[in-house]
Amino acid sequence: MLSEKVLTDEALFDSLDLRTVDGLRTDLVTSHFSPVRIPEGYGYKGSAARALALRNLHIDPSYLPRDTDLIRITEEPFPGADNHYAYTHMPDDFAHGWGIEVVNNLNEYFGTRDFTLNEVIATDEMLIATQRCIEDSRGGVVRLSAYEHDLFDGPGPRMVSKMLRFYSEIKYRRGFAELANTSGRENEAGATTAFWMAEQLERAYQHGEVYAAAFVAELCSRGHLPRDLTAQEATAHLKELLPEDPDYYRFPIRGRFANKVIWQSIS
Repeated sequence: MLSEKVLTDEALFDSLDLRTVDGLRTDLVTSHFSPVRIPEGYGYKGSAARALALRNLHIDPSYLPRDTDLIRITEEPFPGADNHYAYTHMPDDFAHGWGIEVVNNLNEYFGTRDFTLNEVIATDEMLIATQRCIEDSRGGVVRLSAYEHDLFDGPGPRMVSKMLRFYSEIKYRRGFAELANTSGRENEAGATTAFWMAEQLERAYQHGEVYAAAFVAELCSRGHLPRDLTAQEATAHLKELLPEDPDYYRFPIRGRFANKVIWQSIS
Protein backbone atom coordinates (compact mmCIF):
# COMPACT_ATOMS: atom_id res chain seq x y z
CA MET A 1 0.00 0.00 0.00
CA LEU A 2 1.37 3.41 -0.96
CA SER A 3 1.62 5.89 1.87
CA GLU A 4 -0.34 9.15 1.90
CA LYS A 5 2.92 11.03 1.41
CA VAL A 6 3.53 9.29 -1.91
CA LEU A 7 -0.04 9.72 -3.05
CA THR A 8 0.18 13.46 -2.48
CA ASP A 9 3.55 13.79 -4.19
CA GLU A 10 2.16 13.99 -7.72
CA ALA A 11 5.45 14.73 -9.47
CA LEU A 12 7.22 11.76 -7.96
CA PHE A 13 4.21 9.51 -8.40
CA ASP A 14 3.91 10.36 -12.07
CA SER A 15 7.63 10.38 -12.86
CA LEU A 16 8.17 6.88 -11.51
CA ASP A 17 4.71 5.53 -12.42
CA LEU A 18 4.43 3.76 -9.08
CA ARG A 19 1.06 2.29 -10.02
CA THR A 20 2.78 -0.19 -12.36
CA VAL A 21 5.08 -1.77 -9.77
CA ASP A 22 3.81 -4.70 -7.74
CA GLY A 23 4.95 -5.49 -4.21
CA LEU A 24 6.19 -2.02 -3.29
CA ARG A 25 6.42 -0.64 0.19
CA THR A 26 6.83 3.04 1.00
CA ASP A 27 7.68 4.64 4.32
CA LEU A 28 8.35 8.14 5.57
CA VAL A 29 11.90 9.06 6.51
CA THR A 30 12.08 10.25 10.10
CA SER A 31 15.64 9.13 10.90
CA HIS A 32 18.38 10.43 8.62
CA PHE A 33 22.11 9.74 8.55
CA SER A 34 23.01 13.35 7.67
CA PRO A 35 21.79 16.91 8.32
CA VAL A 36 22.53 17.75 4.67
CA ARG A 37 19.55 17.53 2.32
CA ILE A 38 19.51 16.94 -1.42
CA PRO A 39 17.44 18.95 -3.92
CA GLU A 40 13.85 18.12 -4.77
CA GLY A 41 13.62 15.71 -7.68
CA TYR A 42 16.74 13.79 -6.60
CA GLY A 43 17.10 10.71 -4.46
CA TYR A 44 19.49 8.16 -3.02
CA LYS A 45 20.45 4.72 -4.22
CA GLY A 46 22.92 2.07 -3.04
CA SER A 47 24.47 2.41 0.39
CA ALA A 48 22.64 5.64 1.26
CA ALA A 49 19.23 4.23 0.31
CA ARG A 50 19.95 1.03 2.24
CA ALA A 51 20.95 3.13 5.25
CA LEU A 52 17.66 5.03 5.22
CA ALA A 53 15.74 1.76 4.92
CA LEU A 54 17.62 0.15 7.80
CA ARG A 55 17.18 3.20 10.02
CA ASN A 56 13.52 3.92 9.28
CA LEU A 57 12.33 0.33 9.34
CA HIS A 58 14.02 0.00 12.75
CA ILE A 59 16.29 -2.79 11.55
CA ASP A 60 19.62 -1.06 12.27
CA PRO A 61 18.78 2.42 13.61
CA SER A 62 22.37 3.68 13.81
CA TYR A 63 23.56 2.49 10.40
CA LEU A 64 25.66 4.94 8.37
CA PRO A 65 26.28 4.58 4.63
CA ARG A 66 29.68 4.01 3.09
CA ASP A 67 29.10 6.83 0.62
CA THR A 68 26.33 8.78 -1.09
CA ASP A 69 25.14 7.99 -4.62
CA LEU A 70 22.37 10.09 -6.12
CA ILE A 71 19.65 9.43 -8.66
CA ARG A 72 17.33 11.84 -10.44
CA ILE A 73 13.64 10.96 -10.56
CA THR A 74 12.15 14.03 -12.29
CA GLU A 75 13.21 16.34 -15.10
CA GLU A 76 16.60 18.00 -14.69
CA PRO A 77 15.75 21.33 -13.01
CA PHE A 78 18.26 23.34 -15.06
CA PRO A 79 21.00 22.55 -17.60
CA GLY A 80 24.01 21.10 -15.84
CA ALA A 81 22.12 20.45 -12.60
CA ASP A 82 23.14 16.79 -12.47
CA ASN A 83 26.83 17.63 -12.68
CA HIS A 84 26.44 20.45 -10.16
CA TYR A 85 24.70 18.25 -7.59
CA ALA A 86 27.04 15.33 -8.22
CA TYR A 87 29.99 17.61 -7.54
CA THR A 88 28.30 18.95 -4.40
CA HIS A 89 26.96 15.75 -2.86
CA MET A 90 29.24 13.01 -4.21
CA PRO A 91 32.52 14.80 -5.02
CA ASP A 92 34.83 11.77 -4.83
CA ASP A 93 32.72 9.73 -7.22
CA PHE A 94 32.22 12.71 -9.52
CA ALA A 95 35.98 13.26 -9.68
CA HIS A 96 36.35 9.70 -10.97
CA GLY A 97 33.68 9.94 -13.63
CA TRP A 98 30.59 8.75 -11.73
CA GLY A 99 27.48 10.79 -12.36
CA ILE A 100 23.88 10.87 -11.25
CA GLU A 101 21.75 8.01 -12.56
CA VAL A 102 18.38 8.91 -14.05
CA VAL A 103 15.54 6.61 -12.93
CA ASN A 104 12.39 6.79 -15.04
CA ASN A 105 10.96 3.33 -14.54
CA LEU A 106 11.02 1.47 -11.22
CA ASN A 107 10.18 -1.88 -12.79
CA GLU A 108 13.31 -1.59 -14.88
CA TYR A 109 15.41 -0.16 -12.07
CA PHE A 110 14.46 -2.70 -9.41
CA GLY A 111 14.61 -5.49 -11.99
CA THR A 112 18.28 -4.83 -12.76
CA ARG A 113 19.78 -4.62 -9.25
CA ASP A 114 22.55 -7.01 -8.21
CA PHE A 115 21.09 -7.90 -4.80
CA THR A 116 17.58 -7.66 -3.42
CA LEU A 117 19.00 -5.44 -0.67
CA ASN A 118 19.56 -2.81 -3.35
CA GLU A 119 15.94 -2.77 -4.52
CA VAL A 120 15.36 0.49 -2.70
CA ILE A 121 15.51 4.19 -3.46
CA ALA A 122 14.90 7.10 -1.09
CA THR A 123 14.55 10.83 -0.84
CA ASP A 124 15.01 12.91 2.30
CA GLU A 125 11.30 12.42 3.02
CA MET A 126 10.46 8.87 1.94
CA LEU A 127 11.78 5.53 0.84
CA ILE A 128 10.44 3.09 -1.74
CA ALA A 129 11.48 -0.56 -1.68
CA THR A 130 10.34 -3.92 -2.95
CA GLN A 131 8.89 -6.38 -0.49
CA ARG A 132 11.86 -8.65 -1.28
CA CYS A 133 14.22 -5.91 -0.15
CA ILE A 134 12.33 -5.34 3.09
CA GLU A 135 12.14 -9.03 3.97
CA ASP A 136 15.80 -9.71 3.22
CA SER A 137 16.89 -6.55 5.04
CA ARG A 138 15.01 -7.70 8.12
CA GLY A 139 16.40 -11.22 7.87
CA GLY A 140 20.00 -10.21 7.18
CA VAL A 141 19.87 -12.07 3.86
CA VAL A 142 22.30 -11.20 1.08
CA ARG A 143 20.33 -12.57 -1.86
CA LEU A 144 21.67 -12.41 -5.40
CA SER A 145 18.93 -11.08 -7.67
CA ALA A 146 17.48 -13.24 -10.41
CA TYR A 147 18.80 -10.72 -12.93
CA GLU A 148 22.37 -10.96 -11.65
CA HIS A 149 22.17 -14.75 -11.23
CA ASP A 150 21.22 -15.19 -14.87
CA LEU A 151 24.25 -13.22 -16.10
CA PHE A 152 26.75 -15.83 -14.87
CA ASP A 153 24.50 -18.73 -13.84
CA GLY A 154 25.26 -17.64 -10.30
CA PRO A 155 27.43 -14.83 -8.92
CA GLY A 156 30.33 -13.79 -11.12
CA PRO A 157 33.79 -13.05 -9.70
CA ARG A 158 32.96 -9.47 -8.72
CA MET A 159 29.66 -10.44 -7.08
CA VAL A 160 31.34 -13.17 -5.01
CA SER A 161 33.57 -10.57 -3.39
CA LYS A 162 30.78 -8.02 -3.07
CA MET A 163 28.31 -10.43 -1.48
CA LEU A 164 30.92 -11.57 1.04
CA ARG A 165 31.56 -7.92 1.95
CA PHE A 166 27.83 -7.35 2.47
CA TYR A 167 27.56 -10.62 4.41
CA SER A 168 30.52 -9.85 6.68
CA GLU A 169 29.21 -6.36 7.40
CA ILE A 170 25.75 -7.58 8.38
CA LYS A 171 27.19 -10.37 10.51
CA TYR A 172 29.52 -7.93 12.26
CA ARG A 173 26.74 -5.46 13.05
CA ARG A 174 23.90 -7.85 13.84
CA GLY A 175 25.55 -11.14 14.82
CA PHE A 176 23.92 -13.12 12.01
CA ALA A 177 23.66 -13.11 8.23
CA GLU A 178 22.69 -15.42 5.40
CA LEU A 179 23.61 -15.87 1.74
CA ALA A 180 20.94 -16.86 -0.77
CA ASN A 181 20.68 -17.68 -4.49
CA THR A 182 24.47 -17.92 -4.78
CA SER A 183 24.81 -21.48 -6.16
CA GLY A 184 27.37 -22.13 -3.42
CA ARG A 185 29.89 -20.04 -5.35
CA GLU A 186 31.07 -18.29 -2.18
CA ASN A 187 33.00 -21.42 -1.16
CA GLU A 188 34.41 -22.37 -4.57
CA ALA A 189 38.15 -22.01 -5.12
CA GLY A 190 38.85 -19.42 -7.79
CA ALA A 191 35.32 -18.03 -7.69
CA THR A 192 36.70 -14.52 -7.25
CA THR A 193 40.01 -12.85 -8.05
CA ALA A 194 42.61 -10.65 -6.37
CA PHE A 195 41.36 -7.67 -8.37
CA TRP A 196 37.77 -7.93 -7.12
CA MET A 197 38.84 -8.72 -3.57
CA ALA A 198 41.00 -5.58 -3.67
CA GLU A 199 38.11 -3.50 -4.97
CA GLN A 200 35.78 -4.68 -2.22
CA LEU A 201 38.48 -4.36 0.44
CA GLU A 202 38.85 -0.72 -0.60
CA ARG A 203 35.13 -0.22 -0.09
CA ALA A 204 35.19 -1.98 3.26
CA TYR A 205 38.01 0.35 4.35
CA GLN A 206 35.93 3.33 3.22
CA HIS A 207 33.25 2.20 5.67
CA GLY A 208 35.72 1.61 8.49
CA GLU A 209 38.65 -0.55 9.54
CA VAL A 210 36.41 -2.90 11.50
CA TYR A 211 34.51 -3.69 8.30
CA ALA A 212 37.75 -4.30 6.41
CA ALA A 213 38.84 -6.72 9.14
CA ALA A 214 35.49 -8.53 9.07
CA PHE A 215 35.61 -8.82 5.27
CA VAL A 216 39.14 -10.20 5.28
CA ALA A 217 38.22 -12.72 7.99
CA GLU A 218 35.34 -13.93 5.81
CA LEU A 219 37.59 -14.27 2.76
CA CYS A 220 40.12 -16.20 4.82
CA SER A 221 37.54 -18.53 6.35
CA ARG A 222 36.24 -19.46 2.88
CA GLY A 223 39.68 -20.06 1.37
CA HIS A 224 39.87 -17.04 -0.90
CA LEU A 225 42.82 -15.68 1.10
CA PRO A 226 45.39 -17.45 3.27
CA ARG A 227 44.08 -18.05 6.76
CA ASP A 228 44.42 -15.62 9.66
CA LEU A 229 45.53 -12.54 7.73
CA THR A 230 44.88 -9.12 9.18
CA ALA A 231 43.31 -6.52 6.92
CA GLN A 232 46.68 -4.83 6.40
CA GLU A 233 48.37 -8.18 5.71
CA ALA A 234 45.63 -9.01 3.22
CA THR A 235 46.18 -5.66 1.51
CA ALA A 236 49.90 -6.36 1.16
CA HIS A 237 49.16 -9.90 -0.05
CA LEU A 238 46.76 -8.67 -2.73
CA LYS A 239 49.24 -6.01 -3.79
CA GLU A 240 51.78 -8.74 -4.50
CA LEU A 241 49.29 -10.64 -6.65
CA LEU A 242 48.32 -7.71 -8.86
CA PRO A 243 50.28 -6.21 -11.76
CA GLU A 244 51.90 -2.84 -11.21
CA ASP A 245 50.53 -1.31 -14.43
CA PRO A 246 48.04 1.35 -13.22
CA ASP A 247 45.84 0.93 -16.31
CA TYR A 248 45.01 -2.58 -15.14
CA TYR A 249 43.10 -1.12 -12.22
CA ARG A 250 40.65 0.98 -14.18
CA PHE A 251 37.04 -0.07 -14.50
CA PRO A 252 36.44 -0.86 -18.19
CA ILE A 253 33.37 1.39 -18.28
CA ARG A 254 33.68 3.94 -15.50
CA GLY A 255 37.43 4.50 -15.67
CA ARG A 256 37.93 4.61 -11.93
CA PHE A 257 40.86 3.22 -9.99
CA ALA A 258 39.70 0.19 -8.07
CA ASN A 259 42.60 -0.08 -5.65
CA LYS A 260 42.83 3.31 -3.95
CA VAL A 261 43.55 1.76 -0.57
CA ILE A 262 46.21 -0.60 -1.85
CA TRP A 263 48.18 1.88 -3.92
CA GLN A 264 47.70 5.10 -1.98
CA SER A 265 46.99 4.27 1.65
CA ILE A 266 49.31 1.29 2.19
CA SER A 267 53.03 1.78 1.68
